[in-house]
Amino acid sequence: MKAQMQLLKLMFCTNCGEQIISLNANFCRGCGVKVAKGADQIKATKSFTAVIPTTRVKRALNFALDYVGFYVFSYFIGHTAVTMGPIPWIDRVNEWVVGGVLLIIYFVFFEGIWAKSPGKLITRTRVVMEDERRPGFKAILIRTLARLIPFEFLTFFKPKHPRGLHDRLSKTVVVDDL
Repeated sequence: MKAQMQLLKLMFCTNCGEQIISLNANFCRGCGVKVAKGADQIKATKSFTAVIPTTRVKRALNFALDYVGFYVFSYFIGHTAVTMGPIPWIDRVNEWVVGGVLLIIYFVFFEGIWAKSPGKLITRTRVVMEDERRPGFKAILIRTLARLIPFEFLTFFKPKHPRGLHDRLSKTVVVDDL
């Protein structure tokens, strides 16, 4: 993990948490709030060890592999349910609800136990908290529920080392597993 760490001097917006790239910045590029200058800026700047996220390519592979894994998982759950006989209440449940529940089970199970989904296992990445601790159940649940937000996957197209909305909301980072 030491190879992923580097000593950085960073400043973050006190309003939205977006990283302020330049010490000469006047406004936050995330929310537009005026950035503190002088003594306030020095107080806001701190040195710490930061976790470096994995690449966009690995995140895209994680996405593709996990959705293949999710469909295989869903198929086996559906096949098992059909072989058990008719389920009287299933006709009243929307298929989107069933899919959402299965998605929650899939990610909470794998990331909750191993901090890796099957896609992350293949790409040799894992989920950690922003301070490099292992994520707890609450963080994994927030991360998984955020995946249900429509078009959430589009939040990966901004930076070189993408952190999706589900990463930011749960304060997690996907890193290379060395």
